[in-house]
Amino acid sequence: MTEPAIQIENLTCTFGSTVAVDNLSLEVEKGKIFGFIGENGAGKTTTIRAMMGLLRPTSGKVTVMGINPLGGNTRLLQSVGYVSDDRAMYRWMKVSEVLRFNAGLYGTWDKPYAKRLLFEFELDPKKKVKQLSRGQIAKLALLCALVPHPQALILDEASSGLDAIVRRTILEKLIDVSSQEETTIFLSSHLIEEVDRVAEDIAILCRGRLLIKGNKDEVRSSLSRVVFSGVHHVLDVNSQDWVVSSKQAENELQVVVSNLDDERLGVLKERVNGTPQLVEMSLEDTFAEYTAWGKKGKG
Repeated sequence: MTEPAIQIENLTCTFGSTVAVDNLSLEVEKGKIFGFIGENGAGKTTTIRAMMGLLRPTSGKVTVMGINPLGGNTRLLQSVGYVSDDRAMYRWMKVSEVLRFNAGLYGTWDKPYAKRLLFEFELDPKKKVKQLSRGQIAKLALLCALVPHPQALILDEASSGLDAIVRRTILEKLIDVSSQEETTIFLSSHLIEEVDRVAEDIAILCRGRLLIKGNKDEVRSSLSRVVFSGVHHVLDVNSQDWVVSSKQAENELQVVVSNLDDERLGVLKERVNGTPQLVEMSLEDTFAEYTAWGKKGKG
Protein backbone atom coordinates (compact mmCIF):
# COMPACT_ATOMS: atom_id res chain seq x y z
CA MET A 1 0.00 0.00 0.00
CA THR A 2 1.32 3.45 -0.97
CA GLU A 3 2.36 5.64 1.94
CA PRO A 4 0.07 8.69 2.24
CA ALA A 5 1.49 12.09 1.35
CA ILE A 6 0.21 13.52 4.65
CA GLN A 7 -0.62 11.50 7.73
CA ILE A 8 -2.02 13.03 10.92
CA GLU A 9 -2.58 10.75 13.90
CA ASN A 10 -4.46 11.85 17.04
CA LEU A 11 -3.14 15.40 16.74
CA THR A 12 -3.99 17.64 19.69
CA CYS A 13 -2.78 21.23 20.10
CA THR A 14 -3.66 23.25 23.19
CA PHE A 15 -2.84 26.79 24.25
CA GLY A 16 -3.48 27.10 27.96
CA SER A 17 -7.09 26.02 28.47
CA THR A 18 -7.93 26.43 24.78
CA VAL A 19 -8.02 23.29 22.64
CA ALA A 20 -7.25 24.46 19.10
CA VAL A 21 -7.03 20.97 17.56
CA ASP A 22 -8.74 18.05 19.26
CA ASN A 23 -7.52 14.50 18.53
CA LEU A 24 -7.44 14.98 14.75
CA SER A 25 -6.62 12.03 12.48
CA LEU A 26 -6.65 12.04 8.68
CA GLU A 27 -4.67 10.91 5.64
CA VAL A 28 -4.12 12.60 2.28
CA GLU A 29 -3.33 10.42 -0.72
CA LYS A 30 -0.43 11.32 -2.99
CA GLY A 31 -1.38 13.28 -6.09
CA LYS A 32 -4.77 14.39 -4.73
CA ILE A 33 -6.17 17.86 -4.13
CA PHE A 34 -7.47 17.76 -0.55
CA GLY A 35 -9.82 20.42 0.78
CA PHE A 36 -9.50 21.22 4.49
CA ILE A 37 -12.49 23.39 5.32
CA GLY A 38 -13.80 25.11 8.40
CA GLU A 39 -14.81 28.51 9.71
CA ASN A 40 -12.18 31.01 10.79
CA GLY A 41 -10.90 29.76 14.15
CA ALA A 42 -11.77 26.12 13.42
CA GLY A 43 -8.15 25.01 13.90
CA LYS A 44 -7.00 24.86 10.28
CA THR A 45 -3.95 27.14 10.65
CA THR A 46 -2.85 25.43 13.86
CA THR A 47 -3.00 22.07 12.09
CA ILE A 48 -0.93 23.38 9.19
CA ARG A 49 1.65 24.93 11.49
CA ALA A 50 2.05 21.52 13.13
CA MET A 51 2.39 19.96 9.67
CA MET A 52 5.17 22.40 8.80
CA GLY A 53 7.03 21.97 12.09
CA LEU A 54 6.29 25.54 13.16
CA LEU A 55 4.77 24.42 16.45
CA ARG A 56 5.12 21.33 18.61
CA PRO A 57 1.83 19.47 19.13
CA THR A 58 0.61 18.78 22.64
CA SER A 59 0.21 15.17 21.54
CA GLY A 60 -0.11 13.11 18.39
CA LYS A 61 2.01 12.62 15.30
CA VAL A 62 2.33 14.25 11.87
CA THR A 63 4.31 13.17 8.82
CA VAL A 64 4.45 14.98 5.48
CA MET A 65 5.97 13.08 2.55
CA GLY A 66 7.21 10.60 5.13
CA ILE A 67 9.08 13.31 7.07
CA ASN A 68 8.53 14.21 10.72
CA PRO A 69 8.43 18.02 10.47
CA LEU A 70 9.87 18.49 13.96
CA GLY A 71 12.96 16.42 13.19
CA GLY A 72 13.55 17.28 9.55
CA ASN A 73 12.36 20.77 8.75
CA THR A 74 15.16 21.38 6.22
CA ARG A 75 14.32 18.18 4.37
CA LEU A 76 10.65 19.07 4.54
CA LEU A 77 11.20 22.46 2.89
CA GLN A 78 12.95 20.75 -0.03
CA SER A 79 9.88 18.55 -0.63
CA VAL A 80 6.97 20.79 0.32
CA GLY A 81 5.80 24.18 -0.94
CA TYR A 82 4.03 26.28 1.68
CA VAL A 83 1.94 29.44 1.41
CA SER A 84 0.95 30.83 4.82
CA ASP A 85 -2.21 32.79 5.52
CA ASP A 86 -0.24 36.02 6.02
CA ARG A 87 1.97 35.53 2.91
CA ALA A 88 4.87 37.08 4.85
CA MET A 89 7.89 38.33 2.90
CA TYR A 90 10.38 41.21 3.14
CA ARG A 91 8.53 44.30 1.92
CA TRP A 92 11.72 46.21 1.08
CA MET A 93 12.82 43.57 -1.44
CA LYS A 94 12.17 43.81 -5.15
CA VAL A 95 10.34 40.88 -6.74
CA SER A 96 13.59 39.82 -8.42
CA GLU A 97 15.35 39.89 -5.05
CA VAL A 98 12.64 37.73 -3.49
CA LEU A 99 13.25 35.17 -6.24
CA ARG A 100 17.03 35.23 -5.78
CA PHE A 101 16.61 34.86 -2.02
CA ASN A 102 14.36 31.82 -2.42
CA ALA A 103 16.57 30.32 -5.14
CA GLY A 104 19.34 30.06 -2.57
CA LEU A 105 17.14 27.91 -0.34
CA TYR A 106 16.22 25.21 -2.84
CA GLY A 107 18.39 22.84 -4.83
CA THR A 108 15.52 22.29 -7.27
CA TRP A 109 14.81 25.97 -8.01
CA ASP A 110 13.78 26.17 -11.70
CA LYS A 111 14.80 29.58 -13.07
CA PRO A 112 13.10 29.19 -16.49
CA TYR A 113 9.87 28.16 -14.71
CA ALA A 114 10.14 31.21 -12.43
CA LYS A 115 10.49 33.41 -15.50
CA ARG A 116 7.42 31.83 -17.10
CA LEU A 117 5.34 32.30 -13.97
CA LEU A 118 6.42 35.94 -13.65
CA PHE A 119 4.98 36.52 -17.11
CA GLU A 120 1.88 34.37 -16.49
CA PHE A 121 1.12 36.10 -13.18
CA GLU A 122 1.90 39.55 -14.63
CA LEU A 123 4.47 40.38 -11.95
CA ASP A 124 7.04 43.14 -12.50
CA PRO A 125 10.46 41.93 -11.21
CA LYS A 126 11.55 45.54 -10.65
CA LYS A 127 8.75 46.38 -8.22
CA LYS A 128 9.23 46.21 -4.47
CA VAL A 129 6.95 43.98 -2.42
CA LYS A 130 5.54 47.02 -0.61
CA GLN A 131 4.35 48.35 -3.99
CA LEU A 132 2.38 45.21 -4.82
CA SER A 133 -1.35 44.71 -4.34
CA ARG A 134 -2.65 41.91 -2.11
CA GLY A 135 -3.40 39.86 -5.19
CA GLN A 136 0.09 40.34 -6.59
CA ILE A 137 1.66 39.34 -3.26
CA ALA A 138 -0.51 36.21 -3.22
CA LYS A 139 0.64 35.29 -6.72
CA LEU A 140 4.28 35.94 -5.79
CA ALA A 141 3.95 33.69 -2.73
CA LEU A 142 2.43 30.93 -4.87
CA LEU A 143 5.18 31.36 -7.46
CA CYS A 144 7.87 30.89 -4.80
CA ALA A 145 6.13 27.74 -3.58
CA LEU A 146 5.75 26.26 -7.07
CA VAL A 147 9.12 26.95 -8.69
CA PRO A 148 11.10 24.26 -6.78
CA HIS A 149 8.60 21.65 -8.09
CA PRO A 150 7.52 20.41 -4.65
CA GLN A 151 6.06 16.96 -4.13
CA ALA A 152 3.35 18.52 -1.96
CA LEU A 153 1.88 22.01 -1.76
CA ILE A 154 0.27 23.24 1.47
CA LEU A 155 -1.87 26.36 1.19
CA ASP A 156 -3.37 28.13 4.19
CA GLU A 157 -6.21 30.40 3.02
CA ALA A 158 -4.14 31.22 -0.08
CA SER A 159 -6.94 33.12 -1.84
CA SER A 160 -8.72 34.66 1.14
CA GLY A 161 -9.44 38.37 0.75
CA LEU A 162 -8.53 38.43 -2.93
CA ASP A 163 -10.65 39.53 -5.88
CA ALA A 164 -12.39 37.01 -8.12
CA ILE A 165 -9.86 37.29 -10.97
CA VAL A 166 -6.86 36.54 -8.74
CA ARG A 167 -8.72 33.68 -7.03
CA ARG A 168 -9.51 32.19 -10.43
CA THR A 169 -5.86 32.49 -11.51
CA ILE A 170 -4.68 30.69 -8.36
CA LEU A 171 -7.24 27.89 -8.66
CA GLU A 172 -6.50 27.31 -12.34
CA LYS A 173 -2.78 27.05 -11.55
CA LEU A 174 -3.48 24.53 -8.79
CA ILE A 175 -5.51 22.36 -11.17
CA ASP A 176 -2.74 22.63 -13.76
CA VAL A 177 0.04 21.68 -11.32
CA SER A 178 -1.96 18.79 -9.87
CA SER A 179 -2.70 17.27 -13.27
CA GLN A 180 0.68 17.88 -14.94
CA GLU A 181 3.09 17.24 -12.05
CA GLU A 182 0.88 15.03 -9.85
CA THR A 183 1.60 17.33 -6.92
CA THR A 184 -0.31 16.63 -3.72
CA ILE A 185 -2.20 19.80 -2.76
CA PHE A 186 -3.55 20.46 0.75
CA LEU A 187 -5.91 23.41 0.41
CA SER A 188 -7.16 24.98 3.63
CA SER A 189 -10.02 27.42 3.15
CA HIS A 190 -13.34 28.72 4.42
CA LEU A 191 -14.33 29.60 0.82
CA ILE A 192 -16.39 26.50 0.10
CA GLU A 193 -17.15 27.22 -3.55
CA GLU A 194 -13.43 27.22 -4.34
CA VAL A 195 -12.80 23.93 -2.56
CA ASP A 196 -15.82 22.47 -4.35
CA ARG A 197 -14.31 23.44 -7.69
CA VAL A 198 -10.89 21.83 -7.28
CA ALA A 199 -10.81 19.28 -4.43
CA GLU A 200 -11.34 15.53 -4.78
CA ASP A 201 -11.39 14.70 -1.06
CA ILE A 202 -12.34 16.98 1.82
CA ALA A 203 -12.44 17.19 5.60
CA ILE A 204 -14.69 19.48 7.65
CA LEU A 205 -13.28 20.86 10.90
CA CYS A 206 -15.26 22.59 13.65
CA ARG A 207 -13.77 23.91 16.90
CA GLY A 208 -10.73 21.70 16.40
CA ARG A 209 -12.73 18.51 15.89
CA LEU A 210 -12.99 16.56 12.66
CA LEU A 211 -16.67 16.19 11.73
CA ILE A 212 -16.35 14.19 8.50
CA LYS A 213 -13.79 13.34 5.85
CA GLY A 214 -13.84 11.50 2.53
CA ASN A 215 -14.58 11.88 -1.15
CA LYS A 216 -16.21 15.24 -1.83
CA ASP A 217 -19.34 13.77 -3.44
CA GLU A 218 -19.72 11.21 -0.64
CA VAL A 219 -19.45 13.96 1.99
CA ARG A 220 -22.05 16.04 0.17
CA SER A 221 -24.45 13.09 -0.11
CA SER A 222 -23.99 12.12 3.55
CA LEU A 223 -26.63 14.75 4.41
CA SER A 224 -30.06 14.97 2.80
CA ARG A 225 -32.69 17.69 2.95
CA VAL A 226 -36.26 16.41 3.14
CA VAL A 227 -38.97 19.03 2.58
CA PHE A 228 -42.50 18.24 3.71
CA SER A 229 -45.26 20.41 2.22
CA GLY A 230 -48.86 20.67 3.39
CA VAL A 231 -47.77 20.15 6.99
CA HIS A 232 -50.44 20.71 9.67
CA HIS A 233 -49.23 18.56 12.56
CA VAL A 234 -45.65 17.58 13.48
CA LEU A 235 -44.43 15.26 16.20
CA ASP A 236 -40.92 15.96 17.54
CA VAL A 237 -38.29 15.00 14.93
CA ASN A 238 -35.26 16.50 16.67
CA SER A 239 -35.23 13.68 19.23
CA GLN A 240 -33.70 11.46 16.53
CA ASP A 241 -29.89 11.63 16.78
CA TRP A 242 -29.59 11.45 12.98
CA VAL A 243 -31.63 14.64 12.49
CA VAL A 244 -29.12 17.41 11.92
CA SER A 245 -31.60 20.31 11.82
CA SER A 246 -35.24 21.11 11.23
CA LYS A 247 -36.97 24.32 10.28
CA GLN A 248 -40.68 25.01 9.90
CA ALA A 249 -42.33 27.92 8.10
CA GLU A 250 -46.12 28.03 7.78
CA ASN A 251 -47.15 24.62 6.35
CA GLU A 252 -43.69 23.52 5.20
CA LEU A 253 -41.07 21.62 7.23
CA GLN A 254 -37.43 21.17 6.19
CA VAL A 255 -35.46 18.38 7.86
CA VAL A 256 -31.76 17.71 7.25
CA VAL A 257 -30.88 14.07 7.90
CA SER A 258 -27.56 12.25 8.23
CA ASN A 259 -27.19 9.11 6.06
CA LEU A 260 -30.82 9.02 4.96
CA ASP A 261 -32.23 5.58 4.16
CA ASP A 262 -35.72 4.05 3.80
CA GLU A 263 -35.96 3.34 7.52
CA ARG A 264 -35.15 6.92 8.54
CA LEU A 265 -37.43 8.34 5.87
CA GLY A 266 -40.18 6.05 7.21
CA VAL A 267 -39.70 7.40 10.74
CA LEU A 268 -40.05 10.97 9.43
CA LYS A 269 -43.23 10.10 7.51
CA GLU A 270 -44.73 8.67 10.71
CA ARG A 271 -43.98 11.88 12.59
CA VAL A 272 -44.81 14.44 9.91
CA ASN A 273 -48.22 14.73 8.30
CA GLY A 274 -47.15 16.02 4.90
CA THR A 275 -45.80 15.19 1.44
CA PRO A 276 -42.00 14.59 1.41
CA GLN A 277 -39.63 15.71 -1.31
CA LEU A 278 -35.84 15.32 -1.44
CA VAL A 279 -33.98 18.55 -2.26
CA GLU A 280 -30.36 18.41 -3.40
CA MET A 281 -27.81 20.08 -1.12
CA SER A 282 -24.69 21.93 -2.26
CA LEU A 283 -21.32 21.41 -0.60
CA GLU A 284 -21.77 24.83 1.02
CA ASP A 285 -25.14 23.71 2.44
CA THR A 286 -23.52 20.52 3.73
CA PHE A 287 -20.67 22.46 5.32
CA ALA A 288 -23.04 24.90 7.03
CA GLU A 289 -25.23 22.11 8.42
CA TYR A 290 -22.28 20.05 9.69
CA THR A 291 -20.73 23.13 11.30
CA ALA A 292 -23.95 24.08 13.10
CA TRP A 293 -24.34 20.46 14.22
CA GLY A 294 -20.74 20.35 15.42
CA LYS A 295 -21.23 23.47 17.53
CA LYS A 296 -23.98 21.60 19.36
CA GLY A 297 -21.42 18.94 20.24
CA LYS A 298 -22.81 16.48 17.74
CA GLY A 299 -21.59 15.16 14.40
